[in-house]
Amino acid sequence: MKINFGRQLSRSLLPATKRDLEKFEQKLMSKFTEWADAEDADIAGIKDLLTGIAAGIVNLDKLITDFQNSPGDLSAADQQRADAIQAATKELRALAAGISTVPPGATPAPTTP
Repeated sequence: MKINFGRQLSRSLLPATKRDLEKFEQKLMSKFTEWADAEDADIAGIKDLLTGIAAGIVNLDKLITDFQNSPGDLSAADQQRADAIQAATKELRALAAGISTVPPGATPAPTTP
């Protein structure tokens, strides 16, 4: 194809063909699929970790409660250790509660008053 001045148009200056757009769409969707698969794997891993943390906190709370309700007196050192474990449990619970579950770019759901 020729335009004024007798120069041939470069292929990059021509409009994209339907086939060009189809190839681009396939390439784009392939990249999206790769990304989505990786995100699914990350989400599954994070869910497993959080489930384990939550179960660990529940089990630890039960052990502490059972221990504190057992007969007998604790030494001062043992009581201090038990208190430190209980404080660590509360800290873990607070950290877990602070994890955002809203995907990036999404609008968070309104909180209930």
